[in-house]
Amino acid sequence: MTGERRRVVALREYDQVVAALEHPDLRIPGVPVAAPGASHGLAPEARRTLGAFEGDELGESLVRSAAAFVDRLPAGPPVDLLADFARPWSLDLAMRAARLPGAQSDWLNERACTIFLSAALSTDGHISAEAEKATTELATALGTLGEGSLDVQAFVALSQTLPCFLGAAWRELLMHPDQLRRLTEHEVTAGAIDELLRLAGPSRAVFRQAAADVRIGDVPIRAGDLVALMLADANRDESAFANANQLDFSRDASRHLAFGHRPHACVGAAVIRSAASSAMRALLPRFAGATLLEVAWIGGFAIRGPSALVASLAQNS
Repeated sequence: MTGERRRVVALREYDQVVAALEHPDLRIPGVPVAAPGASHGLAPEARRTLGAFEGDELGESLVRSAAAFVDRLPAGPPVDLLADFARPWSLDLAMRAARLPGAQSDWLNERACTIFLSAALSTDGHISAEAEKATTELATALGTLGEGSLDVQAFVALSQTLPCFLGAAWRELLMHPDQLRRLTEHEVTAGAIDELLRLAGPSRAVFRQAAADVRIGDVPIRAGDLVALMLADANRDESAFANANQLDFSRDASRHLAFGHRPHACVGAAVIRSAASSAMRALLPRFAGATLLEVAWIGGFAIRGPSALVASLAQNS
């Protein structure tokens, strides 16, 4: 690139971020494939795959598979809920959603992880040359191995972003025993998942570039400016959510921006919601008397979540 360095404008207030996400002159720079709010859309065959998977798999076998993973978790000794449950289970979900052979899972997962980590560390919406190469390789594999396969963004979201969210959500529950009890005593509703997405969603920022001079609220943006839309800050904006830093399952959090906002909302949002609900229902009985022992973090400016979540769990009832 030549010329002056682009000015970066950060928008943090809820109303500003929503307005920016809807503005036609604020456009996605590059291809931030792993960011949940930066969809370029799915091909029709991929939409059919996700739709069929959501209706058939998540209604029956997904719940059973989550329960099977939980049954293998030991009671008492420390267990890493990311390494022993969330990651392998989410990868299995992505492989089945894409209708890919299990023998390819390690190779595909390595490339998805490379893309995800590059997007997580990005400060301008672009990914590294290594991640671009991995994107091409993964896109080729998804196109040639799958029967009505997912695109790269959806595969990365299911295999990488989903376990990141599950780890962050489980951490919030273990740190808020009153809300954990409330969730355990009631059904894991769509509203509860919304509140966990609002407070623990891993997508912190998505990026836009101004194609013309625009104004978002009282913030002037010049043509060529890079705009960082701070989703996590917007989800904790007190003007949109009272006591925004508190986990509260009594609130209506349905307006959260964890999946972005139209017209570029995450195409896999419905599947991720259903998967998260299944995982929550399977693991909650083991949280009675559980102790959080250690949390390690992964990611950076754009995406952040636990890389390890070590806890001791109760005996399966």
